[in-house]
Amino acid sequence: MLRTERSLIWTHTLTVLTGQLAAVLSGVVDTIVAGRYSNEALAALSVASALNISVIVSLIGVLNVLLPIYAEHRGAGRHHDVGKTLHQGIYLAMGLSIIAFLILMFPGWLLTLSQVPPHLIPDIERYLAIQAFMVPLFMLFRMYAALNQALGKPWFVTWLQVGILLLKIPLSFAFIHYLGLAGCALASLIVTAAGLGIGVYLIASHADYQPFAIWRALDAPNWKAIGRHLRLGIPAGLSQLVEITSFTLIALLVARLGVTASAAHQIAGTMAAMVFMLPISYGVAATARVSYWIGHGNPQLAAQLIRQTLSWGLVFSCTLGATLLLTRHWLATLFSSNPDVVALASTLLAFVAFYHVPDSLQIMGMFLLRCYRITLMPLIVYSIFLWGIGLGGGYYLAYGNNNTIFAQTPNAFWLTAILSLGIVAAWFSMALLKVSQRKAILLCQTQSTKVSA
Repeated sequence: MLRTERSLIWTHTLTVLTGQLAAVLSGVVDTIVAGRYSNEALAALSVASALNISVIVSLIGVLNVLLPIYAEHRGAGRHHDVGKTLHQGIYLAMGLSIIAFLILMFPGWLLTLSQVPPHLIPDIERYLAIQAFMVPLFMLFRMYAALNQALGKPWFVTWLQVGILLLKIPLSFAFIHYLGLAGCALASLIVTAAGLGIGVYLIASHADYQPFAIWRALDAPNWKAIGRHLRLGIPAGLSQLVEITSFTLIALLVARLGVTASAAHQIAGTMAAMVFMLPISYGVAATARVSYWIGHGNPQLAAQLIRQTLSWGLVFSCTLGATLLLTRHWLATLFSSNPDVVALASTLLAFVAFYHVPDSLQIMGMFLLRCYRITLMPLIVYSIFLWGIGLGGGYYLAYGNNNTIFAQTPNAFWLTAILSLGIVAAWFSMALLKVSQRKAILLCQTQSTKVSA
């Protein structure tokens, strides 16, 4: 059984990974396009994408708790409850979209607080204004993705993400010459709308969705159900906010070091996001199967899958980290022809190689903890270590102590991020092993009691 599950998870992972890489490559396309356009455009993109990702990913975190709920309903045979859960999720998505829209339309206070160079602000504001209109479309598309991942049908998402990438490449190269950096955002808006439209058509017409009663008149808001989702989703969303901002806020803090530092950091951040897609994909696939077996009444198999997931996570994160370390200079030259940017980016990519190992384990741990409805603990752990040690420690090394080799360099932030993520990864792994084993033992004891009676 475990071997069969491993095969299913890897098949699911590779399908999700293809789609995730396509999604991240859309960002890579923008990085390459902006870098070839000008160093200023690349630096502006570094700040703009950091703000955009921080807002969207944190709010999507609220919706991501629906994935294990869908999978549990499916495992327990409650097919119509999948459609009911999705309908309530639509109300959540629209409410969250309003929040994101307002933040992205009026980012001036954040840019001022971060001391972003004034000459970059107009490009950043134009880019974010277009992204604001894309938010509701993107939120709904992510709901479509989570639904298919929970139902074990990730290919319905993957081919759309690949198509979106293929359409975005020529649009970004064309639009940037007419609109500057904002052209990349407009390209993203167009391709996201196209992908969502096709996804809605599939839900309405494809036979695979019919058992789940999704395509029907929208259910009225169920405030109790929405409240339950929010009790899980708000801590989960805030956890992702802390997790992603511990990474993306580095771009804002590095911006004051100048265009070269920002451009190099954008290259390092882009590659970190690229290799991050494998652990995310594996975490999504494992979450769907663990939740399925919890709903099916087999927590013992769920506990075995968790141990397997953590073991594989350690193996492939070390492999990817070593590959990144060996190819860092060549990778830097793909993004920029400026020798100063390439030299600094090569150094930062060495840090990224070590950063990737704990980063992989912690993201898989966070996803799997949601299978057991644990969302508050990750928020507390993230806040203390990622913000306290990661960002706080990095800021002190870079700006608070001029007597170290890390003063006035982005290296400081990557070093403290590695240390903080190592603690978080260990904490999540131990918590997962403990809770999954406890659930399995509890079921065995319950079954023994029934047999004795």
